[in-house]
Amino acid sequence: MLERIDRLVFYFQIECAMCHNLLKVSHVVMEEQKGILICSLCGKSIKVPDPEMIIKASKDLNAYLGDNLNAKFIKLILNDKFKVEDAVPAAGH
Repeated sequence: MLERIDRLVFYFQIECAMCHNLLKVSHVVMEEQKGILICSLCGKSIKVPDPEMIIKASKDLNAYLGDNLNAKFIKLILNDKFKVEDAVPAAGH
C-alpha cells in the first residue's frame, strides 16, 4: 500500500479485524480508496471511520512536518501512555 515510504513523514498501520493482518497505509492511499481499504491477506474490505477527517488532518500535518525548516526542530512522537477509551468504535468491515 505504500509506494514511497521515504516521502512520508508518517503513515498509518491498520489492522484487519478478520485476520489481524497489518496494513501500512498513507493518507494518499486512504483518499484514493475513499476510506475503504482491502486487506492484502484475506481480501475483506476495511472501512476507515470518518476518512475525510483523517485525510485532511494528515495532509496538513504531513505538509507542516515535511517542511525543511520545521523538520529540523519538530518531531512527531506517539504517546505510548495513551489509553483508548472503550466507547471509541474500531475500524470495521
